[in-house]
Amino acid sequence: MKLEWVEQAADLHLKHMTLFFIPPIVGIVYFADVFLRQGITVLLVIMISSVCVARNGVHG
Repeated sequence: MKLEWVEQAADLHLKHMTLFFIPPIVGIVYFADVFLRQGITVLLVIMISSVCVARNGVHG
């Protein structure tokens, strides 16, 4: 893959990267009580689902 093919899209994503992190951070702050009560469960679900995706790939 040539750099020119992805450079423009990568620059756009890097330029607006903070916008991608704001919604998850707001969600964590808004649902802080859920994370405090069930944080371990949430982390386990995230880790298990990440492993499943990594093992099977995006297209299964």
